[in-house]
Amino acid sequence: MTLVLENPELEARLLQEAKKRGLRPEEVALEMLREKLTPRVHHDADFLIGTLSDEDHAVFLANIAAFERVDEQP
Repeated sequence: MTLVLENPELEARLLQEAKKRGLRPEEVALEMLREKLTPRVHHDADFLIGTLSDEDHAVFLANIAAFERVDEQP
């Protein structure tokens, strides 16, 4: 794949980042594409799965109910 940057500012930023990381600009661009396009899987709350009592679960659901509502459009 060939990357053609027609934006001098973007090209300068890519070259600067490549120099900072000690990589070729193509490697930095590919890494950035991977970071942006690869789905992220979060496991930071996995330890909570199955640990809530029925009462705690009900409280949790009540606390997040507001986030389930969609705002009305003006």
